[in-house]
Formats: sequence, C-alpha cells, structure tokens
Amino acid sequence: MKYFVIIMLLIYLGINLYISGIQFIVGKNFREAIIVVPIVSMAYLFYGVYVNHSIWYKLNDLTRFGIYITLIGAAITVLINVIFIPVYGYMASAWAHVASYGAMIIMSFIFAEKRYKVHYNMKELAPYFILAIGMVIFSQFFKYPNLFTELAINTVFVILFVIYAQYKDKVLTVFFKKEEI
Repeated sequence: MKYFVIIMLLIYLGINLYISGIQFIVGKNFREAIIVVPIVSMAYLFYGVYVNHSIWYKLNDLTRFGIYITLIGAAITVLINVIFIPVYGYMASAWAHVASYGAMIIMSFIFAEKRYKVHYNMKELAPYFILAIGMVIFSQFFKYPNLFTELAINTVFVILFVIYAQYKDKVLTVFFKKEEI
C-alpha cells in the first residue's frame, strides 16, 4: 500500500503540477472545467486505496461487504450531487467523488477490523498526502510570472517529493535494487 500511494501521489503531482501544458490536449470549450482535475484525481487515488485494501473481503468470501460499501458510497455520491450541484455545479460532483471514496476507505477499514484485519499503517502515509496536496494547492493559487518559472518551481516540487520519499522510506532503493541470482 505504501509504495502504491507514493507512486500514485507522484502521478497526481505530475498531472496537477503540469496541468497548464496538459490542458492543451483538451478542447477549448472544456478548459474552464480543468479546475476539477486535482479534486477528481485525488478521488481516484482514494478509490485505488480502497481497491487495494478491499482484498480482505474477497479473500474471505465476504463479498457482501463490497456491496454494502459500494451502495453506501453511491448513496453519498447521489446525495451530495442532488443537494449541491444546483448551487455549486460540477465542482460539487468532483467533491462528491472525494467524499464517496473517502467514506468507502473508512468503511472498509472499519469492517475489516473485526473480520480480517489488514495491517496498513495509514498514519505514516499522511505526510505524503499533506505534502502532495500542499504542493498542488500552492501551484493552483500562486501567480507564476511565466511558464518557465512555473515549470521550474513545479519540477523542484516533484524532486522534493521524491527526495522526501527516498529519505523517509528508501523508495528508490526498493525500485532499483538489483536481484541476486
């Protein structure tokens, strides 16, 4: 789980820190909605964490818990969309995904606690999330003087994230370790 989250946060940073270039892949009519990308990409990262953790009910033939969790997640999505889309538009739908997948993670951990505990130290992953989200928030609100400065600063952010991961968890060592024969 740890390496999955680190790699996915690196992809999250790659997408969201270089969004000003990536936006040109999208048609001009859709570029105003590019502001939902950081939110939706975090939601899908949460979904990946849920899928990674959900192995507990599959291994124990308790797939009914997958149904419960999915139905509650769907209910959260529908409820938030019905209440908030008339006021906030598509931003509400993006946040509904975050809330839904976040709730699904929490429910999966709660249900697994008594039935098949999977030992993931999620607290040790919190600094990675805080760092990556902080970098993306900074890049969204900081007014860069030009594209070159934006790319340079955001590249430094990505390098700092990798350095932090290497310092804290020796990530590069794990991925580039030579196998002995």
